[in-house]
Amino acid sequence: MYIGYVRVSRSEENPENQVQAIRRFVGEDKEVKIFMDVGVSGVIPAKKRKG
Repeated sequence: MYIGYVRVSRSEENPENQVQAIRRFVGEDKEVKIFMDVGVSGVIPAKKRKG
């Protein structure tokens, strides 16, 4: 299994573009667990983000 991480900071950004890029990179037939941070700025340290 592969793990992918997607983060978009603005609601108008589409996380699906990043998800599809990850799936293409690992191979469409591979199992991928995707973690998403939607609406979270990259300025916020990971330890201070929800979840």
